[in-house]
Amino acid sequence: MSAVALPSGTLAGRLVALAVAGALAVAIWIGLAAPRFDAIQSARQHLERQHQVLQGHEQAASRADALAARLAALTADPNTGGVWLAAGSEAQAMATMQDRVKTVAASVGATVVTAQPLGAAAGAPARARLRVGLSADTTALQATLHALESGSPLLLVETLTIRPRSSAGGGILDVQIDLAGFIKGAAP
Repeated sequence: MSAVALPSGTLAGRLVALAVAGALAVAIWIGLAAPRFDAIQSARQHLERQHQVLQGHEQAASRADALAARLAALTADPNTGGVWLAAGSEAQAMATMQDRVKTVAASVGATVVTAQPLGAAAGAPARARLRVGLSADTTALQATLHALESGSPLLLVETLTIRPRSSAGGGILDVQIDLAGFIKGAAP
């Protein structure tokens, strides 16, 4: 018993044989070639992503010289953007910090009670440190802290201790602030 009985040598038999051979060729092509096309497409997408990454690196590299020159210029300027304390020594840095604190406190209605140098902190860049005692109400304290941290030269509040005065103090606070400022060119 045969599955399909085709007359041999007839046009219909030849067409069926040709169609079966064509279908078999297409099936083989799809089975062998389709995975290769997927692999090629995947490799192409990977190469495109790598090309984009390479372009980003090239752009960054092209800016490196300009950024290095800018950094050198900023580093050479002792008053760069108000970050550094303009000082030839640690003592001058402390005096600059004290003057700044007194000026800020007076402008907002706070009173400087004490100012004690704490010495330079280790690290690079070197930091001058100053402990300041203030007498201020809440509004003056807030204004003082804001002016010190946002002004020039840059001063950082390392520690802050706030104590209320006696109940008869009328809202006046006793404040102790440890400040740090960066000293340009000082040995760490």
